[in-house]
Amino acid sequence: MLEATLLQVLEAREKRVELQKQLIAAYKNSELIPYSLCASGTCYFYLEKFESAIRDFDKLITDYQGHKLIPEATFQKALSQEKLGQKKEAGATLDALLADYPKFERNIDVKLARARISYERKDFGDAEKILKEVLKSSPSQELSRETSFLLGLVLEAQGRAT
Repeated sequence: MLEATLLQVLEAREKRVELQKQLIAAYKNSELIPYSLCASGTCYFYLEKFESAIRDFDKLITDYQGHKLIPEATFQKALSQEKLGQKKEAGATLDALLADYPKFERNIDVKLARARISYERKDFGDAEKILKEVLKSSPSQELSRETSFLLGLVLEAQGRAT
C-alpha cells in the first residue's frame, strides 16, 4: 500500500514537471514563469534529478534577478549541489545566499545546512562557529536542542566533547 502511494506521488511530480515545462514554453513572458521554474526545480529535487533541479533554479536566478523567489531558489540549488556531492560548491552557494540576503526568512535553515556541509567536509571549526551563532539567535527550544546535539557531534569530532 505504501509503495503504491509513493509511486503515485512520484508520478504526480513527474506530471507536474511536465505541466510546468508546458506553461514555461507557452507563456514565455508571463510573470508566473519564476514560480513555474521554482516549482519544477523543487519537483526535480524530490525526484532526485538534481542536475535538472539546479538547471531550473539557475535559470530563475539568472533570468529573473531581483525576483522574490531568488533566495529560495538559491537555497534549493545549494541543497541539490550537496546531494550531488558538490560540497564545496554548495557551501559557496550558501555563503553567497547569507551575504546577499541577510533577512531571508529561512536563514536558520541555511546556516544549519552550511554547518552540516562544514561538518561533512571536516571543517569542524567553521561548523562550530555557525552552530554557536544559531544557538545565540534562535528562540526556538526545539531548534536549540537540535543545534546543541549537532554542536556536540562537532565538538566530539574535535576531541572536545563535553
